[in-house]
Amino acid sequence: MQKLIVVASVLLLIASICFAGAKTIDPCALLTKAEVQQVLGKDVSDPKPDPKNGAGCVFTVGGYGQLSLIARPAAADEIPDKMVSEFKKHGIKAEEIKGVGDRAILTLPGFGMVQLNLFKGPTYVILTMMVPGVTEEKAKLLAQKLAEKALSRL
Repeated sequence: MQKLIVVASVLLLIASICFAGAKTIDPCALLTKAEVQQVLGKDVSDPKPDPKNGAGCVFTVGGYGQLSLIARPAAADEIPDKMVSEFKKHGIKAEEIKGVGDRAILTLPGFGMVQLNLFKGPTYVILTMMVPGVTEEKAKLLAQKLAEKALSRL
């Protein structure tokens, strides 16, 4: 039992060292209601922490659409090129968007959903959006505008 406690303590120490420089990010502070409303041109709820995801934040858009943000330190295996390969392997359209963060990968999972996987420094942000009445092409542009605003706060 004592050996288990020592091993657990060492693992916690290693984890705390690995994440010591990583700052906690409040995803609800990355975009304001007014910014989201202005970019999307729809009524938007106040941002709410996502109870299913401790690192997430959700806006309701146009009554039944949604914009969600997750922001956290990137894990060692979250490599953009690897992610693109995995998305494509699973039949999800994925393309790199230049000029947004250090790297940005746009995915189109279907059902009108647009997702941007964003990397800026040590931070990984996922912006997922479904906006009622907006075409996929327009949603890509809107997501990019919101991503630029969100990343400017990191």
